[in-house]
Amino acid sequence: MITAGTLGLYSFNLLLINILNGYKGYRKYIILNIISSILILIFSIFLVVPFGLYGALVNCIVSQTIVILVTLFMVRHEAWFYSLFSRGKIERKVVKKMMGFSLMAITSAILGPLAQISVRKYIAECISLDMAGIWEE
Repeated sequence: MITAGTLGLYSFNLLLINILNGYKGYRKYIILNIISSILILIFSIFLVVPFGLYGALVNCIVSQTIVILVTLFMVRHEAWFYSLFSRGKIERKVVKKMMGFSLMAITSAILGPLAQISVRKYIAECISLDMAGIWEE
């Protein structure tokens, strides 16, 4: 249950990092990724080595929480950060631009798996089911 909660933190962290990248904050983006990777490595070493699999699972939870805190610290003074949570007027021009990006993301989210299914079906019909592999039963 806790791991499911950290999935939200992970998603929010990715959102903030990608917004930072979109606003061309490349220097902060690179520094943030380096710091996050180093922190995750340190937590992995201190949790996995003494505790094994249990430490690895705890690391999944703790590392995402630490990384989101670092991200929030790094982007707290960005102008877009406060506008993300404001209840201001929504501009139609901005919404139209975002809908284009959303449409691209939705299209790739739908067509990617459909292409994989089609390829697997083709391999299963033309060659054999064994060569296509078992994805789900």
